[in-house]
Amino acid sequence: ETHRSSARPQSARPNFLHAHANTGPEYVRSQSAAGSRRASMSSSVDLTRSQIDNNTKLDYVKINSQWVKSIPKVRKPMSAELVEQVRTKNEQKMKEYHEKQKGRVPDYIEKIKEQRTQELYNERANAPDPDCPIEQRTQELYNERANAPDPDCPIGHVRIDEEKRLSTLRQLELTRAEFEKKMSHLPIRNDSLTLRRAKEELEKKIIEADEAIKIFSKPKVFMRSEE
Repeated sequence: ETHRSSARPQSARPNFLHAHANTGPEYVRSQSAAGSRRASMSSSVDLTRSQIDNNTKLDYVKINSQWVKSIPKVRKPMSAELVEQVRTKNEQKMKEYHEKQKGRVPDYIEKIKEQRTQELYNERANAPDPDCPIEQRTQELYNERANAPDPDCPIGHVRIDEEKRLSTLRQLELTRAEFEKKMSHLPIRNDSLTLRRAKEELEKKIIEADEAIKIFSKPKVFMRSEE
Protein backbone atom coordinates (compact mmCIF):
# COMPACT_ATOMS: atom_id res chain seq x y z
CA GLU A 1 0.00 0.00 0.00
CA THR A 2 2.86 2.32 0.79
CA HIS A 3 4.18 1.84 -2.71
CA ARG A 4 0.75 2.37 -4.19
CA SER A 5 0.24 5.63 -2.35
CA SER A 6 3.62 6.94 -3.45
CA ALA A 7 2.83 6.08 -7.04
CA ARG A 8 -0.38 8.21 -7.02
CA PRO A 9 -0.18 10.97 -9.57
CA GLN A 10 0.28 14.62 -8.51
CA SER A 11 -3.00 15.71 -10.01
CA ALA A 12 -4.86 13.50 -7.63
CA ARG A 13 -3.38 15.20 -4.62
CA PRO A 14 -5.70 17.69 -2.84
CA ASN A 15 -4.81 21.43 -2.94
CA PHE A 16 -4.39 22.38 0.68
CA LEU A 17 -3.46 25.81 1.99
CA HIS A 18 0.08 26.18 3.15
CA ALA A 19 1.49 28.51 5.73
CA HIS A 20 2.30 32.07 4.63
CA ALA A 21 0.36 31.56 1.37
CA ASN A 22 -1.19 34.72 -0.10
CA THR A 23 -4.85 33.91 -0.63
CA GLY A 24 -6.17 37.52 -0.92
CA PRO A 25 -6.18 39.89 -3.93
CA GLU A 26 -2.94 41.01 -5.40
CA TYR A 27 -1.64 44.26 -3.91
CA VAL A 28 -0.20 46.83 -6.30
CA ARG A 29 2.67 48.68 -4.78
CA SER A 30 2.58 52.48 -5.25
CA GLN A 31 5.22 54.13 -7.40
CA SER A 32 8.06 55.93 -5.80
CA ALA A 33 8.56 59.73 -6.06
CA ALA A 34 11.34 59.29 -8.63
CA GLY A 35 9.11 57.16 -10.81
CA SER A 36 6.27 59.68 -10.69
CA ARG A 37 8.75 62.45 -11.59
CA ARG A 38 9.94 60.48 -14.60
CA ALA A 39 6.35 59.92 -15.71
CA SER A 40 5.48 63.63 -15.42
CA MET A 41 8.62 64.61 -17.39
CA SER A 42 7.75 62.07 -20.06
CA SER A 43 4.19 63.44 -20.32
CA SER A 44 5.48 67.03 -20.58
CA VAL A 45 7.88 66.01 -23.35
CA ASP A 46 5.03 64.31 -25.20
CA LEU A 47 2.88 67.45 -24.78
CA THR A 48 5.65 69.67 -26.19
CA ARG A 49 6.10 67.36 -29.15
CA SER A 50 2.38 67.41 -29.84
CA GLN A 51 2.37 71.24 -29.75
CA ILE A 52 5.29 71.37 -32.21
CA ASP A 53 3.48 68.94 -34.48
CA ASN A 54 0.33 71.10 -34.32
CA ASN A 55 2.32 74.23 -35.24
CA THR A 56 4.19 72.63 -38.11
CA LYS A 57 1.39 70.59 -39.64
CA LEU A 58 -0.23 71.80 -42.88
CA ASP A 59 -3.51 73.71 -42.92
CA TYR A 60 -5.50 71.24 -44.95
CA VAL A 61 -8.69 73.29 -44.71
CA LYS A 62 -7.01 76.28 -46.37
CA ILE A 63 -5.32 74.08 -48.99
CA ASN A 64 -8.61 72.40 -49.86
CA SER A 65 -10.43 75.73 -50.15
CA GLN A 66 -7.77 77.08 -52.54
CA TRP A 67 -7.91 73.89 -54.57
CA VAL A 68 -11.69 74.14 -54.87
CA LYS A 69 -11.38 77.75 -56.12
CA SER A 70 -8.90 76.69 -58.80
CA ILE A 71 -11.27 74.12 -60.24
CA PRO A 72 -12.98 75.52 -63.36
CA LYS A 73 -16.67 76.03 -62.90
CA VAL A 74 -18.82 73.61 -64.77
CA ARG A 75 -21.69 75.29 -66.52
CA LYS A 76 -24.96 73.94 -65.28
CA PRO A 77 -27.24 72.54 -67.93
CA MET A 78 -30.05 74.87 -68.89
CA SER A 79 -33.51 73.79 -67.98
CA ALA A 80 -36.07 73.18 -70.67
CA GLU A 81 -38.05 76.24 -69.57
CA LEU A 82 -35.02 78.53 -69.82
CA VAL A 83 -34.13 77.13 -73.24
CA GLU A 84 -37.64 77.89 -74.42
CA GLN A 85 -37.43 81.47 -73.10
CA VAL A 86 -34.13 82.10 -74.91
CA ARG A 87 -35.48 80.63 -78.13
CA THR A 88 -38.62 82.79 -77.95
CA LYS A 89 -36.55 85.91 -77.30
CA ASN A 90 -34.28 85.22 -80.29
CA GLU A 91 -37.27 84.61 -82.53
CA GLN A 92 -38.79 87.93 -81.44
CA LYS A 93 -35.55 89.77 -82.25
CA MET A 94 -35.35 88.19 -85.69
CA LYS A 95 -38.99 89.09 -86.35
CA GLU A 96 -38.37 92.74 -85.43
CA TYR A 97 -35.25 92.80 -87.62
CA HIS A 98 -37.13 91.47 -90.65
CA GLU A 99 -39.99 93.92 -90.11
CA LYS A 100 -37.97 97.11 -89.46
CA GLN A 101 -34.32 96.74 -90.50
CA LYS A 102 -34.01 94.17 -93.27
CA GLY A 103 -33.70 95.80 -96.68
CA ARG A 104 -33.38 99.30 -95.22
CA VAL A 105 -30.39 101.38 -96.32
CA PRO A 106 -28.39 102.76 -93.35
CA ASP A 107 -28.55 106.48 -92.68
CA TYR A 108 -24.85 107.09 -93.27
CA ILE A 109 -25.07 105.53 -96.74
CA GLU A 110 -28.04 107.76 -97.58
CA LYS A 111 -26.03 110.78 -96.45
CA ILE A 112 -23.07 109.79 -98.64
CA LYS A 113 -25.39 109.37 -101.62
CA GLU A 114 -26.87 112.83 -101.07
CA GLN A 115 -23.42 114.41 -100.85
CA ARG A 116 -22.29 112.68 -104.02
CA THR A 117 -25.44 113.76 -105.85
CA GLN A 118 -24.86 117.37 -104.83
CA GLU A 119 -21.22 117.21 -105.97
CA LEU A 120 -22.24 115.86 -109.37
CA TYR A 121 -24.84 118.60 -109.72
CA ASN A 122 -22.26 121.29 -108.91
CA GLU A 123 -19.77 119.83 -111.37
CA ARG A 124 -22.32 119.85 -114.16
CA ALA A 125 -23.49 123.36 -113.30
CA ASN A 126 -19.92 124.68 -113.36
CA ALA A 127 -18.86 122.72 -116.40
CA PRO A 128 -17.36 124.91 -119.17
CA ASP A 129 -19.45 125.70 -122.17
CA PRO A 130 -18.01 123.89 -125.18
CA ASP A 131 -18.89 126.91 -127.38
CA CYS A 132 -16.93 129.32 -125.10
CA PRO A 133 -13.34 130.18 -126.20
CA ILE A 134 -10.53 128.84 -124.01
CA GLU A 135 -9.06 132.31 -123.34
CA GLN A 136 -12.37 133.65 -122.10
CA ARG A 137 -12.92 130.66 -119.84
CA THR A 138 -9.41 131.00 -118.42
CA GLN A 139 -10.02 134.65 -117.59
CA GLU A 140 -13.31 133.79 -115.91
CA LEU A 141 -11.63 131.18 -113.73
CA TYR A 142 -8.93 133.67 -112.77
CA ASN A 143 -11.52 136.25 -111.80
CA GLU A 144 -13.51 133.71 -109.79
CA ARG A 145 -10.44 132.71 -107.81
CA ALA A 146 -9.37 136.31 -107.31
CA ASN A 147 -12.80 137.34 -106.06
CA ALA A 148 -13.44 134.21 -104.03
CA PRO A 149 -13.61 134.83 -100.27
CA ASP A 150 -10.52 133.82 -98.37
CA PRO A 151 -11.24 130.98 -95.90
CA ASP A 152 -8.84 132.59 -93.40
CA CYS A 153 -10.63 135.94 -93.52
CA PRO A 154 -12.46 136.80 -90.27
CA ILE A 155 -16.10 137.82 -90.38
CA GLY A 156 -16.54 141.52 -91.17
CA HIS A 157 -13.06 141.87 -92.72
CA VAL A 158 -11.68 142.01 -96.24
CA ARG A 159 -8.28 140.98 -97.51
CA ILE A 160 -5.87 143.66 -98.71
CA ASP A 161 -4.53 142.94 -102.15
CA GLU A 162 -0.86 142.08 -102.50
CA GLU A 163 0.18 145.31 -104.24
CA LYS A 164 -1.34 147.50 -101.56
CA ARG A 165 0.19 145.38 -98.80
CA LEU A 166 3.70 145.73 -100.23
CA SER A 167 3.40 149.49 -100.79
CA THR A 168 2.15 150.00 -97.23
CA LEU A 169 5.01 147.90 -95.90
CA ARG A 170 7.58 150.03 -97.76
CA GLN A 171 6.01 153.23 -96.46
CA LEU A 172 6.10 151.97 -92.86
CA GLU A 173 9.77 151.08 -93.15
CA LEU A 174 10.56 154.59 -94.43
CA THR A 175 8.57 156.19 -91.63
CA ARG A 176 10.39 154.16 -89.01
CA ALA A 177 13.75 155.13 -90.46
CA GLU A 178 12.73 158.79 -90.27
CA PHE A 179 11.80 158.43 -86.60
CA GLU A 180 15.14 156.83 -85.83
CA LYS A 181 16.90 159.70 -87.61
CA LYS A 182 15.06 162.26 -85.48
CA MET A 183 15.93 160.26 -82.37
CA SER A 184 19.61 160.36 -83.25
CA HIS A 185 19.53 164.17 -83.56
CA LEU A 186 18.31 164.67 -80.01
CA PRO A 187 20.94 165.86 -77.51
CA ILE A 188 22.42 163.27 -75.20
CA ARG A 189 21.46 165.21 -72.10
CA ASN A 190 17.71 165.60 -71.83
CA ASP A 191 17.43 167.46 -68.56
CA SER A 192 14.60 169.64 -69.77
CA LEU A 193 10.99 168.45 -69.74
CA THR A 194 10.52 169.27 -73.43
CA LEU A 195 13.38 167.03 -74.53
CA ARG A 196 12.16 164.13 -72.40
CA ARG A 197 8.66 164.40 -73.87
CA ALA A 198 10.03 164.57 -77.43
CA LYS A 199 12.12 161.48 -76.86
CA GLU A 200 9.21 159.55 -75.34
CA GLU A 201 6.99 160.52 -78.28
CA LEU A 202 9.54 159.32 -80.83
CA GLU A 203 10.03 156.03 -78.96
CA LYS A 204 6.27 155.49 -78.94
CA LYS A 205 6.01 156.12 -82.71
CA ILE A 206 8.89 153.73 -83.41
CA ILE A 207 7.14 151.00 -81.41
CA GLU A 208 3.89 151.57 -83.34
CA ALA A 209 5.76 151.43 -86.64
CA ASP A 210 7.38 148.14 -85.61
CA GLU A 211 3.97 146.61 -84.82
CA ALA A 212 2.55 147.75 -88.18
CA ILE A 213 5.58 146.41 -90.06
CA LYS A 214 5.14 143.06 -88.32
CA ILE A 215 1.49 142.90 -89.46
CA PHE A 216 2.09 143.90 -93.09
CA SER A 217 5.02 141.49 -93.37
CA LYS A 218 2.57 138.56 -93.25
CA PRO A 219 1.52 136.98 -96.58
CA LYS A 220 -2.15 137.80 -95.87
CA VAL A 221 -3.42 141.00 -94.28
CA PHE A 222 -7.08 141.62 -93.45
CA MET A 223 -8.75 144.90 -92.58
CA ARG A 224 -12.18 145.63 -91.17
CA SER A 225 -14.85 146.25 -93.77
CA GLU A 226 -16.43 149.72 -93.91
CA GLU A 227 -19.93 148.29 -94.31
